[in-house]
Amino acid sequence: MFIKAASLVLLLPVLAGFSQAAILPEKRLDNSTSCCGYVVTNRGDGYFKNQHIMDFSTLTSIDQVIKAGWKISHGYRAGGINRATGQQPWGNKTAVQIAPGQGMTLTVKGGQSPNASFFSVGEILMPWLTLGGVFEIEAKLTGVFGTTMGIFTYHAGPGQTKVNLGWEDEQDFEMMGETLFKGNKWNKPGMSVLNYEPKTGAKSGAFVPFPAGLDPTADFHTYSISWFPSTSSSNPGKLTEYRFDGELINTPPKYASVNPSNLIINHWTNASPMWSAGPPVEDAVLTIRKVTAYFDKPMAIAAGTDVIKDTSCSKELACRVTM
Repeated sequence: MFIKAASLVLLLPVLAGFSQAAILPEKRLDNSTSCCGYVVTNRGDGYFKNQHIMDFSTLTSIDQVIKAGWKISHGYRAGGINRATGQQPWGNKTAVQIAPGQGMTLTVKGGQSPNASFFSVGEILMPWLTLGGVFEIEAKLTGVFGTTMGIFTYHAGPGQTKVNLGWEDEQDFEMMGETLFKGNKWNKPGMSVLNYEPKTGAKSGAFVPFPAGLDPTADFHTYSISWFPSTSSSNPGKLTEYRFDGELINTPPKYASVNPSNLIINHWTNASPMWSAGPPVEDAVLTIRKVTAYFDKPMAIAAGTDVIKDTSCSKELACRVTM
């Protein structure tokens, strides 16, 4: 449902005179210089080479996010097509902004025509391709009806490997404003967690209700994806794990991703009653306070194998961290 091409995403121009003093480094590894990798102790001692932490609530301008390497979708599709009408969500750079003290906002403007061919929506990508990682996003959802909120990894396309692993893989959280608390004819209430099979695009997943009495639109909560691909030598391959506020939730029983992928956050509508519904009658705002990621970047595949190797560090030398 979410067809994107990272190569079609514009990296917005950086203002020429912008000071780097107030932003996080483009390639932040750690506050010290001694860590060559990270063992995430509360994610099964998962071992990854890189760290990226972005606290959007401390920023004052979207230019700081761009300077840190994040990529905002603009002028291309950013979400699913309405299969019945052909209507599409279209990335708009003005839909992604900073609300000082709160975080990064992705807004679907209210009042867009239900008959429009394209809807203005917000989408942003983490700076680097990843091949496995633990990604934790602190988000406050919108309760406005008519949009879909996505937090997911999505394949970077063919050409990353010497063998055909397929390039349909995706691992995602999706939440619809209309069905956060009450289901409809097509969808159950709560969060959708979903994996896509790399070669066929077949789906495996479930709807998971929010804990009783909890309102995800009233405050920030954490949404976490732990991905251990069989194509990386860092960790034994296993099923992708999804967590809400640190607690493991219903995990899809198959189809973990195998391809280098982008971490993407988006907020969109396509007017389909079967998914996003909408468009919203008032502004719908998804707020992201913080992203914490421990991850591997794709390396060259060892000759004659399907496993991506990296011998620049070891688990024994890595720093131990907790999400």
